[in-house]
Amino acid sequence: MWKPFKTLRENWKKSIFFSCVAAYGVHLIDQRIKINKLMRVYCEEAASFGNQPWNHQRQLKHLTIILNPVANQRKGKKLFFSYAQPILNCAGIKCSLIETEHEGQARDYMEVMSNTDGVIIVGGDGTIHEAITGYLRRDDSNKKKSLSLGFIPVGKRNSGMFKLFEVDLDSNGRIRNKVDHIDLIGRLSMSIVKETTKPIDVIKIEGKDRGKPVYALNSFDFGKLADYLEPAESYWLFSTRIKPYYPLSKKILFKGLSSQSIPAVTDILYTKPCSGCAKCYENFKEPVEEEAPKRWWHLLIPRPTQLKQKLKPANIYDSYKDLVNEECGVWHKVESNDLINLSIRNSFNKKISMNLHKVEDCSKQSLIQDGVNIFREKDDFKSNVQKIEARDISINLTTDQPNSDVVSPDTQDLKFNIDRENYEAQSVLLSLLPNRISVYS
Repeated sequence: MWKPFKTLRENWKKSIFFSCVAAYGVHLIDQRIKINKLMRVYCEEAASFGNQPWNHQRQLKHLTIILNPVANQRKGKKLFFSYAQPILNCAGIKCSLIETEHEGQARDYMEVMSNTDGVIIVGGDGTIHEAITGYLRRDDSNKKKSLSLGFIPVGKRNSGMFKLFEVDLDSNGRIRNKVDHIDLIGRLSMSIVKETTKPIDVIKIEGKDRGKPVYALNSFDFGKLADYLEPAESYWLFSTRIKPYYPLSKKILFKGLSSQSIPAVTDILYTKPCSGCAKCYENFKEPVEEEAPKRWWHLLIPRPTQLKQKLKPANIYDSYKDLVNEECGVWHKVESNDLINLSIRNSFNKKISMNLHKVEDCSKQSLIQDGVNIFREKDDFKSNVQKIEARDISINLTTDQPNSDVVSPDTQDLKFNIDRENYEAQSVLLSLLPNRISVYS
């Protein structure tokens, strides 16, 4: 027998081990070659923009970067400096970097952000949620010269951005491999270089009794499934496929479905989606352009902005003032008895979707599978889920005294999960703000 085969047969355990190591090494080398090719293409394209002659009448572009250094167990910072920053540097864009030091700091920065042409948010769902909330709390957020926001998804969970940019995901709701992730980072970095933007919808969540409004990019969850799934990411011993099954099975299999219902919901109201009419025209109005300070000589010499106003095209939303929609703004009530879970998602097409799980419509097996699908941001539910498309949603919870800050025992342990950030449960009004912010895409 040929000596190599004899050696493999006599040492088959070592052969299998080193074969696996060699195969993994080949995979890493192939992955590195693909990433280097991607970065070469993106950097050369960015350099072509940076080498273009600059118009002296145009100011140098300045961007502010808000980075969450602990995103994805501190791996997000390395991803940004390795794959996004080189593209911005090749394009010659002036950037100022701010690293957050504690939770909520991105929101505080966005509330006072000034002297910049755009803001790039580097992090996961939580960081982007904080930044959007801080930005939309500003008084000048509805001005025409508002800031454009850029997103670099480097967090552990980036479900909102994956949905917004229509990323192809695997069966676990994660990006397929590192090459696809780097490709997404490069594509979004190039959109910042090219200054290609688009308006997107945002959900406004406003407490009826207390607190400032917060703004959600993608999700609003309330109920038992959302509470059970909260610690799923901390089970490091389990694989990504098993993580959501363990807490759901532990909490659902050994309890009756009647004990899973939310005790505090009194009623849920909603209005149907509207693409624009005379009643909701204000939601689609073009942002107000901030006027520059006037000087006495402007009476004699017209300013460039005055000349542009003569050639300004008509607002495409002006036609909405003549449309009539009798269903717009009409509130409809949803039966909320024995409600287990309420899941609301931004569809990014001028409507939001609401999914309600009720005791009589679910079995234990279907409820567990639906919880897994919610964790993976999928909409194919096994239970007979009530699906409703809406524009505004009102959720009223039981309290001891109307319009008071005293919360009943039924509601004190309940939480809202908004873009994977927890908030105290209370009666809230959710409103869709169409085309509210401009993002690089």
